[in-house]
Amino acid sequence: MNEPYDDPEAIAALAVLDGFGRVEGPEETSVPEAEDEVEQVLRRLFVEAASLLPYALEPVPPPVEVRGRLLTSIVGDLTQEVEEVAPAAGEPVAAAAAAPHPFRAAGAVRRRRWPRLLAAAAGLALVAGLVFWIAYLQSELGASRARLAWAEREWKAGAEASRAAAAELEGSLARVTAAAVAIYPLRCPTGRGPAANARVFVYLPPDRARWEVAAHGLAPEPPGRDYQVWFLVGERATSGGCFNVRDGRAVVSMAERVPPGVTGVAVTVEPRGGSPRPTGDAILVAHQPIRL
Repeated sequence: MNEPYDDPEAIAALAVLDGFGRVEGPEETSVPEAEDEVEQVLRRLFVEAASLLPYALEPVPPPVEVRGRLLTSIVGDLTQEVEEVAPAAGEPVAAAAAAPHPFRAAGAVRRRRWPRLLAAAAGLALVAGLVFWIAYLQSELGASRARLAWAEREWKAGAEASRAAAAELEGSLARVTAAAVAIYPLRCPTGRGPAANARVFVYLPPDRARWEVAAHGLAPEPPGRDYQVWFLVGERATSGGCFNVRDGRAVVSMAERVPPGVTGVAVTVEPRGGSPRPTGDAILVAHQPIRL
């Protein structure tokens, strides 16, 4: 709290308190400075207590003339002339007053549009993403169906080939293991050439309808040539057909019916497609069959 010695009312209050005997001093209204800190605190408490006394009194309305002078000083002289500001030429006053602020209106419209534009853009992005995702899933589904169909076709083709090969092997096994089948073990008579270390067997079933051949260690035929089988009936050689060596296995390319009275079997190397009579020496020969 500021020192009260500069306030006239505080000085008067202090003078009254001094008159009550709190402080001895001269008769003038000036108040001497306090002698110590305790005296100064007491003086402040008395001043504050005295300042609260007016709030305990009943409010007194000010005189009418005081109120009139106060209002006149605030409002001003009613007879004072004030220049009117003329509106711009060609612009009605009401229209100018009613016209909205252009920047404020534009800003409000922009503020109202931004959330809707953002929401619309987000919705379009979401729809586009869903469309692309659905298209991707459909393409993947189509590709999976195509791969499945291709795998099914390949499996069916492999199964048909396996069944055919199995049937062929079963037929060959039945022919070579049938009772009274004649087996001719062919060997190279010279010990030279592609059949030097070969072991070839020709199987003749009892009905002589078809013959079978099994080759082990026989080199593939030269390019443009075939191995041709000859059935020996006495001194005469009858063509039995041709075979080739594929992956170390003899594959019959053409077969003819076995003539009756066979006494031996021979193999020669002939031009592709075979020959009506042997054109070279036999590379494999067998004269005695083995009967099961």
